[in-house]
Amino acid sequence: RCRLATRARSRSSFSASCTHIISSGEDVAHLQVHGLRGCEFLDQLKQRARVTDDAESAAIADEVDRIYLSVPAGTELQVAQSSSRVALQKRVFWDGDRSREAACDVVLWNRWIEKSRRMADFGDEEYHHMVCVEPGLVAEPHTLAAGASVTLEQTLIPSQ
Repeated sequence: RCRLATRARSRSSFSASCTHIISSGEDVAHLQVHGLRGCEFLDQLKQRARVTDDAESAAIADEVDRIYLSVPAGTELQVAQSSSRVALQKRVFWDGDRSREAACDVVLWNRWIEKSRRMADFGDEEYHHMVCVEPGLVAEPHTLAAGASVTLEQTLIPSQ
């Protein structure tokens, strides 16, 4: 479980995410992310072109850098590989009100070959074994009034 809580001392803009990188011994070519069908995303590789995902699942076959927009509260994502499945539950609460869960963005990325080679802390071939799936508030800056707060939570649950 990852929990990030932010409270503004003065009026301020921010972006935030609960980062999680999923890695395994399996190649990401065998990985699928379920639960995003019908959601709009910004394709960071195409100058933030707005696209609606109509695929049953998102697969990683080359570089991916997407920001899924305002994924509805209560949406559970499934990250599946041939030998395992992980459920990712995401939650966003404004001003500590856990009874009013809000939508949030979801980032899906894999740096692939060229960007992996340029990253000093990332092995040249490690892109084969990782994908980042992270809920957050990242597509546009958000503003918190003085004293206001936002909490992002994500829980990973192994399943069969």
